Amino acid sequence: MDDFADITSKQSLAFRLAQKYGTVERLDPWIGCLAEDHVPGAMVGALTRAILVRQFERLRDGDRFWYQRYLSPELLAWVEQQTLASVIRRNTAIGSEIQDDVVRVP
Repeated sequence: MDDFADITSKQSLAFRLAQKYGTVERLDPWIGCLAEDHVPGAMVGALTRAILVRQFERLRDGDRFWYQRYLSPELLAWVEQQTLASVIRRNTAIGSEIQDDVVRVP
């Protein structure tokens, strides 16, 4: 990144960052993470996404009990098809009253 406009498409924010830090090299990484434009379909920018992906991959790869290591292919396929809605429906009297994506408000 050579310019604050590479971090954010908001010109006013890029201008204020340039005023405060002078160059991109002096920008605090946390401030840069907060200021960067979000990756399409995500709530974070490219740097934060890269950090999260790398950390979770390391957690997964270092976990000898990770479910994908020991489940049969059939059981693994079934597990990966499950949703929060299906778990709620299976374990309660709630049925079609909830939407398939229970995390998002319609």
